[in-house]
Amino acid sequence: MGGRNQNLNEARFQYKNELLAFNRREKNVLALVDPEDPIVQQRSQGAWNKALNGKPSPDELVDALEALFNQQCKDPLPFIPSSPPQDLMAWMDEIASRPWWAETLGIESNKISGWFAGRSKKIEVTIREGVQKWYDQLHEVASHTSKITRLGESIGDKVVFLERMMRLREDGEEITDDLLKSMVAAWHIAPRIIDWAEPKLGFGDVQFDDTRVAHRLIFDDLCGWLKEANANGWEGVRSSFPPDGVWDYEKSKSDTWPGKWADQYGLNKDLYGKAYLAEYRLVWNRDRRAYEMQDWRVIEVEGRVPTEREAAGWDEGSEIFFNELRKEREESFYT
Repeated sequence: MGGRNQNLNEARFQYKNELLAFNRREKNVLALVDPEDPIVQQRSQGAWNKALNGKPSPDELVDALEALFNQQCKDPLPFIPSSPPQDLMAWMDEIASRPWWAETLGIESNKISGWFAGRSKKIEVTIREGVQKWYDQLHEVASHTSKITRLGESIGDKVVFLERMMRLREDGEEITDDLLKSMVAAWHIAPRIIDWAEPKLGFGDVQFDDTRVAHRLIFDDLCGWLKEANANGWEGVRSSFPPDGVWDYEKSKSDTWPGKWADQYGLNKDLYGKAYLAEYRLVWNRDRRAYEMQDWRVIEVEGRVPTEREAAGWDEGSEIFFNELRKEREESFYT
């Protein structure tokens, strides 16, 4: 008779080749799977490799890999490397194997190996130019795929759609029929993940189809919304720019740390009941059209300079929480 954990290790990840086509190395994939989570950090490397290679694995590992895959299909731009630096060798080695670079750049393998070994300096310019051309193409298709995904996701909501169009207007971009049609076409399909060896737009050759009723009806709705917005001077559509042109500002907050009742693990005894003053910075996020808090810090405690412990502030005990959660999961696995 099966218990509640009988299917704990039955899930299988099916997109290893696709993930590696985009991320190149297994270590690059695994470093992206919630690296800040203490549970993930202490998960055995073998378990993650097993999950990535399609072996039966715990649901949570497979779910994390599938979430990464779906995110990189739809929004690849945040996941591509930074632009090629002056120290090109280390950057290339981190991204992919040397044989892969030789094939991708169309350079003989022995020549690129010699360059990595400090010889063949004559091909330095050829390699650097080839890498830059490859990177520019990757950045272009990743940027456009992310943009079309983001815009396409807005077409089902008039308010969101008009706000996205307002952002384009404010960035000096023209809202054309071709752009709207590409959004409609993209809305009906899931983008493919980009293969770094041959970077192409994630939406491939998908085209707007005038003969499809769904395509035509949605396109007509978008045109109608834009016509109405233009007639009203875009009144009521939120700008992506901050109110009064203020991009960031600092605020302070006075408060008193709570007592034992709010401290489950007893980690903050030195702070109980002390009055403090905190300072933080708010920065405008154009995508969210809202201010986000950054740089929170305690600057004063009971009218004096805070001690090191006081400056660290309230400890929520997250490490203890995750240790207990991990213990609970391990115990349930064996029961």
